[in-house]
Amino acid sequence: DLLARLRGFSAVSISRASGMYLDDVFDILKGTRTKTSPEVIEMLEKVLKKLEEDDERLEREAAKINFMIRGFEVIEQKNQKKQMNRLSDSEKYLEK
Repeated sequence: DLLARLRGFSAVSISRASGMYLDDVFDILKGTRTKTSPEVIEMLEKVLKKLEEDDERLEREAAKINFMIRGFEVIEQKNQKKQMNRLSDSEKYLEK
């Protein structure tokens, strides 16, 4: 389970978060390492928890940004609609 969840992240991010050499991380992710000490497994569990928390935080930030963008688009559409209404009103006055 730990290995499957770790594979959801890049080897580089795991290496940076854990301080392990990139080659060692690749060996662990590939499953070519025959033995992994309990300390390394415990460290990887902590790293995984940190990476998942960071991922969730980034998802929340992305959702906030998306919400703000949609809000700005709605405001812009309202402004464009007002502008179009003003133009059509001024055209009516010019025709009279």
